[in-house]
Amino acid sequence: MSEVPPNPYSTPDPNDPNAQGGAPPPPPPGPPGYTPDPGQAAPGYGAPPPPGYQPEGAPPPPPAPGYQPPGYQPGGSPSFTPAPPPGGPAPYPGPGQSYSPGGYAGTTDSGERTNGLALTALITGIVGLCLPIVGLVALITGLMGLGKIKKGEGKGKGLAVTGVILGALGMIGGIVLGVLLVTGVVKLGEAVEDAVATWSPTIETPTVTPTDDETDDPWTGSGSGIPGAYTLDQNIPLGTCFDVYSSKFDFSDARRVDCETPHALEIISTFTWSRAPVNQSDPIIDDQITTCWHDVLAPMVQGNEKWYNDSNVDIWYPSARQINQGDNTGYCVLRPEDETDLLVGSLIAGTFQGVP
Repeated sequence: MSEVPPNPYSTPDPNDPNAQGGAPPPPPPGPPGYTPDPGQAAPGYGAPPPPGYQPEGAPPPPPAPGYQPPGYQPGGSPSFTPAPPPGGPAPYPGPGQSYSPGGYAGTTDSGERTNGLALTALITGIVGLCLPIVGLVALITGLMGLGKIKKGEGKGKGLAVTGVILGALGMIGGIVLGVLLVTGVVKLGEAVEDAVATWSPTIETPTVTPTDDETDDPWTGSGSGIPGAYTLDQNIPLGTCFDVYSSKFDFSDARRVDCETPHALEIISTFTWSRAPVNQSDPIIDDQITTCWHDVLAPMVQGNEKWYNDSNVDIWYPSARQINQGDNTGYCVLRPEDETDLLVGSLIAGTFQGVP
């Protein structure tokens, strides 16, 4: 059994006589292969060992914090990388790791994603500037996104706020545009209504300038067929009878007679001309004849077939010169169906007998 050398760094035993005074203990043996320098004094008791000295059998010292020699794994244990102190700089990356400023070695993503509602609010807010109804969607999604971001569900607060602002601007613009549109439609409707209320059609009434070379015969003459140089009496009483069928517009070729004697004409109604006829084909003449027959004669002979078959009507109207001057009274005249026949009695007086 080999003898164990004493530990030079242990505390002296007070019961050991050799430990009280005397010469100091011999220096401990150096590491294998170590040869002390003859000119260097041996270290005294309690002096620190020289740099690089390691007692035999002692475990190797751990590496300095923050530094790991390449490939160093003491005792076969896994490689060790100390965590950075709170608030301190990140350590340098070890072998096989990349360096990422501002984060831990080998990490490039913080793991926080943009909130989908915030992104939707921004997109719909931009569209809402053109379509105001979409601005309401931007406003709602933006507010919902802000609520979720506040709870830590993603990032994108700036996107959500921008979407809310754009959505609100789009809605305000839509409201203003709608008010202007409604106001414009109302104003346009009022303008159209005023224009219709004040508008009145202008009917140009042809002015007939009669000439003396027109024939006095209204049915067979040349030109317009309407005589120009005549004056129709404006005060002929109803029930006046004429002996013959007059070919003159002023009855100048017929004589007034008692209606109880055979006669050709009887004035049964008057009417007012709005304008002078242009020619014999003027529609105003047909309108007056129709009125004279349906509104005047028909009620008078209704129920008496003989009277109905014996009777017909014709019209006399003033000249164009008279009508232009305001003398516009014309006459509805009863005549026999056959102009060669004569009538007896008066429709106005109630003694009418028709053709005898």
